[in-house]
Amino acid sequence: MPTSPARAPLCPFPWQPAAVLVLGALLATACGDQDRRPRSITQRLIESEPQHLFVPAVLWPRTAAVEWAFAEPDDVAAWTLRRLKPVRGGAEGLVLRAGRHPELTWKADLEAAAIGRFELNLDAPPETQVRLLWTAEGETFSESRAIRFERQGSDWTCRVAGHRLWSGRVARLRLIMRCPGEQRLVLKRLAGIAASGDRAHLERQLEQAWKVDLGHEVRDALPAPPGLIRTWDVTPGDDAVLELAYGVARGVSEVIGFQVRVDTAKGREKVLLDELIDPTDPSSTDRWQQASVSLGRYAGQAIRLSFESFSPAPLELDRGLPFWASPVILEPDASGGS
Repeated sequence: MPTSPARAPLCPFPWQPAAVLVLGALLATACGDQDRRPRSITQRLIESEPQHLFVPAVLWPRTAAVEWAFAEPDDVAAWTLRRLKPVRGGAEGLVLRAGRHPELTWKADLEAAAIGRFELNLDAPPETQVRLLWTAEGETFSESRAIRFERQGSDWTCRVAGHRLWSGRVARLRLIMRCPGEQRLVLKRLAGIAASGDRAHLERQLEQAWKVDLGHEVRDALPAPPGLIRTWDVTPGDDAVLELAYGVARGVSEVIGFQVRVDTAKGREKVLLDELIDPTDPSSTDRWQQASVSLGRYAGQAIRLSFESFSPAPLELDRGLPFWASPVILEPDASGGS
């Protein structure tokens, strides 16, 4: 389809193009200088500086329903050991000599619903793996009732709550270790941590601010589990900017969406930030993502900022959380930087 030829600009005065260029340059310089004006924090949305470092264990009271401390050979007397021999005890724990695939079995009488996870303190070679198996009365051990411990140094965690067969009365427990040949192990402690129903405690811990370490960078931050909406009422000044960071701790397995919205007194809502973090991309988790959003169009207006996260499925909160960090409002210095 033929197009109309472009019209040549009218130029009644021979100096007009040069004047337009000069004026455009002046305007661009002025706008650029305005964007580069020094800014200062006029409002911190996290008002008080948190004092404590966040760890997932703070979300639930850590009450041991059953616990064993191992310091002397007699401390394993109630356990049946295979390919495992106590060597000596001491303050460091019980030193054991282990063959390939050593086992510890305990004749139990536990109510499964009372225990949410097991915690193990064991010094072992890096390639060691540990699994927990259990049976009901009259049953034999099987792979259908087996869960692998997750390791962080000498601390191991096995989450049993939620497993479809962790129910009823537990008659026997077994720890099976996969070791590369004969090894020296140091066993210190095994505990079954009570499954907590203290919702009030959980809500208090999620509401407050914490020091949060993502990728060895500690920031003042707020937990952002899906469903928890945080709001702030603000009145930004001219050319105000909202700066914040967001991130996901290692251990979160679901895609997390982060959204910041603004609501005005006239009932109009606008999304200012809408980002996703996919935990299958290792470079996107365990690090802070920085964001900056202009609030200039709302200068002098009373507005409400809403921060919310989303996920396609419920999160296991004790594995890790999303966070909002260091949200502040900045405005140009009154002096203009002079």
